[in-house]
Amino acid sequence: MAGKEEVRNIVTTEPSSTEMVAYLDQGVERIVGVSDKCDYPAEVLSKPKVVRSLIDISEDMSSREIDRVISMYKRSGKPLFKIDWGLIYRLNPDLIVGQTLCDVCAFPLKTGLDTPAGGAYTISRFRVIRVAEYSPHSFMAIATEAVRLSRIIHRESRAEGLYHEFKRLYDELEGLGRGVKTAVIEWIDPLYAAGHWISDLVERSGSRSLLPAGEPGRRIDDETLAKFDPDIIVVAPCGFGIERSLREIDVLTRKPWWRKLRAARRGSIYVVDSAYTARPSPRTARFAEFLIDIYTGSQPSSEIAVRLE
Repeated sequence: MAGKEEVRNIVTTEPSSTEMVAYLDQGVERIVGVSDKCDYPAEVLSKPKVVRSLIDISEDMSSREIDRVISMYKRSGKPLFKIDWGLIYRLNPDLIVGQTLCDVCAFPLKTGLDTPAGGAYTISRFRVIRVAEYSPHSFMAIATEAVRLSRIIHRESRAEGLYHEFKRLYDELEGLGRGVKTAVIEWIDPLYAAGHWISDLVERSGSRSLLPAGEPGRRIDDETLAKFDPDIIVVAPCGFGIERSLREIDVLTRKPWWRKLRAARRGSIYVVDSAYTARPSPRTARFAEFLIDIYTGSQPSSEIAVRLE
């Protein structure tokens, strides 16, 4: 197996792993293969695609239609992604990095071989490649997973800086949302509530979260959200930017109970770019900053969010 000092070529199988490796490396030179869902930093768009989605989804499909197609695929047992091991072999990586968090958003790299120093996956009898799982479930776990990954690719100082920044934000957020309820929506139609690092950040603030910290996001019904009656609502559908979410926001706002919610009456509804919420990456720090802003009454950056009028 290749040693730590011999990691020259890296394959990343999903967007958050790609973002983290690129951040730690301060570039994409060592990344030789990615998935077709990887779009940040922009330089990875030209990298060979070792993972491709098999779901036929177009830009003009509604949230309801996308959910229907994905549900149909899952019920049928059809794979959602195809990984090209032949291409990976030709790219000759020393390390493959992937996740096991979500089999809808990205190819789940399930090896059972991961160790603190990285595991191994054999793709031919002559070639053994190291595998590192990157699957944080909480905000600070994003930073600790980065530290673990940095030891494999020898970028420890870069990860230490990220860890300290995450810890600073986590400490600054503590208690700022006390006394209010916050709902973060990760899909519009049907409704899904966000969990993992998002609910973790909400609970860290002292705000009451729609889902407990660290739990996976899950589907909820209208009655659950209406009964929760949040003071603040954040709408960040997975995979959607702000403009894409605004195209369908009326699916929520036209519901008869929507205008009765405290958040609607207070004007505390925000549409957030899911690049800062759905992917556990260095950019998740921007969402922590967003929460600090709204809990302290500051104006959040228009790059990450807009307030719904």
